[in-house]
Order: sequence, then C-alpha cells, then structure tokens
Amino acid sequence: MIIILLAIFFLQNNNNTAAISISPVGHEANVYINRTNMDPELSTTSPSTYEVTSGLQQIIVAHDGYWPWSQEVEVKPGETVQINPFLIEQSSQQVIQTTTEIEEELKNARLKDTPRAENPIISDNDSIRVFVDGDTNIIAQWNQGTSTAPNFFNCYEGTCGVSVFNKLPVQQIEFYPGRDDVIFFATPTGVFAMEIDPSGETQNFQPIAESVRNPSFTIKDGSIYVSYGDRIILSDI
Repeated sequence: MIIILLAIFFLQNNNNTAAISISPVGHEANVYINRTNMDPELSTTSPSTYEVTSGLQQIIVAHDGYWPWSQEVEVKPGETVQINPFLIEQSSQQVIQTTTEIEEELKNARLKDTPRAENPIISDNDSIRVFVDGDTNIIAQWNQGTSTAPNFFNCYEGTCGVSVFNKLPVQQIEFYPGRDDVIFFATPTGVFAMEIDPSGETQNFQPIAESVRNPSFTIKDGSIYVSYGDRIILSDI
C-alpha cells in the first residue's frame, strides 16, 4: 500500500511539472522565477531551460547596468513555454566620434515620414505591420491570415491588431532587429523601446533617451544611436 501511495504521489508531481525556455539576450543574465534566483545564469548563445511547476509564473531577467525585463506567464502541465526577453543599457554613453555612415543614417532618420496606414513599417518576417494613427496612437496589426495570428492580437471581423496609446506625437518607429514583437519609437522628448503585446500584466517599456529635444535614432551592430542637437549617444541593445 505504501509503495502504491508513493507511486501515485510521484506520478502526480511529474504530471504537474512544466518548463520555461528563455532565449539568450547577448549577456549572461540572472533569471528569477517567482523571486527565486535560478541556476544556471542565462546562456549567451542558446536558450536556457528551467523546470517549474505548472501554473502562473513571474519571470524576471536582469543584468547589471541594464533595465530588467519581466513577464507573467501561465504554464500548463507538461508544457514548455518559450520566452524572448530583451535588455537595454540603462545609461547612454556620449559618442565623441562616429562613422560617416552612422551620421548619414541619423540624418536620413530625421527626414523619414512617420509610418501611416498607407505606408507602415513591416517586420523582417513580414508578419507584423506598425503605423501611427493620428499623432499619438501606435497601431500594430497582423500582416497574415487571422488563423495564424499570435494570441495577443484581438481578432474580430477578419481584423487583428493592437493599439498602444502614447501621450506625445510619435515621430519615428523601427522594429527591434530580428524581432516582430518589440519596437523603438521617438517622440519630441525621448526615444523608447516597447513590446507591442499588451495582453499580460507587464508590457515592457524601457527608456533609451529622455528629456531630449527632437531626437532621431538608428540601430547598428547591437547598439542604438540617438541624435539630438549636436550630440550623439548610444546604448547597447
């Protein structure tokens, strides 16, 4: 009888296990799941998988000098949930000298038209289009059939999309390199990174440059360059 009870106990525990796989972020980073510091640290080259119990899990990915990233996910028994965090340097560094190529890209960025419904920006995988409605409303829409739309896109009457309201006019938008769920955008007073998935408890929003005047930005070799006035600063991404 004791053996049978133990077998049932272990089977129930095994049936309750799940896993979270976290993509690398370019740095060794600490991973916290429900406030517990997980071992090992996040790999720089391949996804790291952590065994958890099923249910609601609060995940934080952190690296010194970078904004922490967090997400709350529901994990079902036997399931492995894929998580794709991003980290952005907290303190921008002033650029004393840069290449002509970057200077030209920053000038061209300032001359770009704000993406609108008729000329949206489109992610590298052609899945998501993003544009500005009015002056302050960032619209993200699924660019394929509704049957394959990500869960966070609300689908009705054949249309899928999410809206993200911002208090200031949006002047420039670009996708995070290689991703379709994170954008960079500039307003008259700053440059920010933001997830375009507002479905969870936390929608990660990270400042890159604040309290600056009419900035423009360009992304190059794992850094984002921001120009305002006669200054150029950069942050690692």
